[in-house]
Amino acid sequence: MAEIAALAPQDGEASIVAVVIDCAVHNAGDKHALVTMLEHLCVFVNALEMLHPGNKIVLVLAGRTSSEIVFPEVSAAEAVLQRFAPGHVRSVLESRIFEFVQMDLANVRSASSDVHSQTWWQLSSALSLALCFLNKSVVKLPALRPRALVLARHMDTPTQYVPLMNIVFTAQKMRLPIDAVMVECPSSAFLQQAAHLSSGLFLDAALGALSQILVSTCIADAYAREHMLLPSLDRVDYAAICFCHQREISSGLVCSACLSVFCEYAPKCSTCGTVFDKLGESRGHTMSPGAAASQEPHDDAARGPLRERDTGAAFAMEIETQIVRGAAAAAAAAAPMYS
Repeated sequence: MAEIAALAPQDGEASIVAVVIDCAVHNAGDKHALVTMLEHLCVFVNALEMLHPGNKIVLVLAGRTSSEIVFPEVSAAEAVLQRFAPGHVRSVLESRIFEFVQMDLANVRSASSDVHSQTWWQLSSALSLALCFLNKSVVKLPALRPRALVLARHMDTPTQYVPLMNIVFTAQKMRLPIDAVMVECPSSAFLQQAAHLSSGLFLDAALGALSQILVSTCIADAYAREHMLLPSLDRVDYAAICFCHQREISSGLVCSACLSVFCEYAPKCSTCGTVFDKLGESRGHTMSPGAAASQEPHDDAARGPLRERDTGAAFAMEIETQIVRGAAAAAAAAAPMYS
């Protein structure tokens, strides 16, 4: 018991949770779902305040054209020194969220191009705001334990993949888990990767049971989760998006310098500017066929020309073929010893 007590959070170790809310409105049903989701979110906020008097909450709204931090209404340095009132959070949500939605819809209507019509919601920009605020808060008060919670109601937008992966790698370095809750919408491959790589949770929730999911799982900090039986993903969808056309691909061409993924050959990497040799040549940097799965950069010692790699069953077949060839070569080399 003494060892467990020593590991438990001390009185000064509170949590700061940044909640990213999908406020994108595409039809009339989205408005009704948004109101219901906010009611459940207020239950989560009340429970978070009851767990520890020093817990903090950050609310980030994400629309189709922009994102904004609506609570707290002060800077991060001031927010960590204040205790938030759940009633004030509710009043801020009721007053600011519909103002934000109206402004977002006005921006969509005034857009001269169809860029925003292809964007479901600004996930990456909202998470960027959340991580920046959390980082400033932890610098001011290092005892805080930061984490992020994403409430999503829409599917992935391919153009969000690259910035989102950069955010995930930043969260890894900050040791900041990203929890994602899909509220009655198709599963998100991007958020699956984000939750898995940052040691967070990925959950599906019906709108009517959202508060139950939030209070029973997402409210727990890292220490409490070590002693809980939490749902986990049986399989993570590591589908990648090519950097050239923003299309989902299962295999493609990989830059050996920065590991950017492309669906077509190009003489120069559009990400880092590396000039490639032609396919099949092995000198210098190459753009070679490779698996388009995890895009996190490796150590410098591991960089260089990439060989051909396939995914799934093809990759397993390749490994099996190499094992058979290796065994045959070893047998041929050992044959003269027994002749």
